[in-house]
Amino acid sequence: MYCLKLILNQPNFFREDTESQFLSLTPKPYLGQYENAMGAYKQAIRLKPDSVKAHLNLGMAFIKLGDRGSALEEFKILKQLDQESANQLFNLIYD
Repeated sequence: MYCLKLILNQPNFFREDTESQFLSLTPKPYLGQYENAMGAYKQAIRLKPDSVKAHLNLGMAFIKLGDRGSALEEFKILKQLDQESANQLFNLIYD
């Protein structure tokens, strides 16, 4: 829960642009701890299901953990929300 509060309290977390990458949104104590960050992103999505940043960052965390299937599910959601972010995640999945 602490991780979620840190993420949600960051300026512009719910802005619908794709400027910030996964590392800039992940609280410093959780860098490299993708499972913890993923829990926070999932909670953020429960609070705001159309959050482009939360879906993008969750997809990036799945990639870091080698779970391309789950990253693709986030890609499918992002296609409905923001094509540019969806393309960004797609490129990371197949990079």
